[in-house]
Amino acid sequence: MLRLVQSLQPERWHIIAMDNWFTSVDLLLELYAQGFYGVGTAQARRRRFPRRMLIEAEGMERGEYVARQLLDNPSLTCVAWMDKSLVSFMDTYCDPLTQRSVPRRSRLPSGLTVIDLPCPEVVTEYHQWMRAVDVFAQRESYHHIGRRAKKWWPRLAWYIINIAIIN
Repeated sequence: MLRLVQSLQPERWHIIAMDNWFTSVDLLLELYAQGFYGVGTAQARRRRFPRRMLIEAEGMERGEYVARQLLDNPSLTCVAWMDKSLVSFMDTYCDPLTQRSVPRRSRLPSGLTVIDLPCPEVVTEYHQWMRAVDVFAQRESYHHIGRRAKKWWPRLAWYIINIAIIN
């Protein structure tokens, strides 16, 4: 990830969004030191992730959240938010006290209804920056052209053609 941001100007405070495969405390702190903000979902078993926060989040209702900042670096915030299940986020960009809302479907006795669910700011920011990646992956799954090649270069060529078709 650090190699990918080398082409960007440091200290310009670009927002780097990532999924839980890449998000870690050390990576976000290193990006912040280089002048980049980071936002991403997090795996609770990562090193230096506040496990105590997850214990506090056990009895939460849908729409509630718990946020913690690291003692050694208050620029990093860890958030556990209860949607249908517990979702963990880490960021160096959002204010943990700012609350927003997201539309969610809910099954009520009267039927399926859309409700506004309260959430921390990091949830809406993550969805804003990661939505394009998710939509591209969904659209790419519709076009299966040339994926059976055994060599790497025909797969790359077909992938580029797929990108052109999607765009």
